[in-house]
Amino acid sequence: MSTMELENIADRTELKKVFAIRTSIGELDRYDYWAVTLHTKSGRLFRTKDRFRCSYTFHDSFDAVLGVNGTARTLYIAFSSSLGCSTELIEVL
Repeated sequence: MSTMELENIADRTELKKVFAIRTSIGELDRYDYWAVTLHTKSGRLFRTKDRFRCSYTFHDSFDAVLGVNGTARTLYIAFSSSLGCSTELIEVL
């Protein structure tokens, strides 16, 4: 498991090459499971669903883009070749 905490990120900010995730590529059908938690400046807490599946393929570079759409409450992960993934962000009470 890899963990990284970023603070005070302004709205509509793009940060590049912020952290690394240890991974290995297995069979093309195999999924990796991600867990992302977000704390907002206003004190709200959001997380991805349990066992959010998303994986690189052999054709992807090892760079990925993680993005948040606050209005739609979604997290997306984009890869260089494969389709990537998205999931709903769930507000934690």
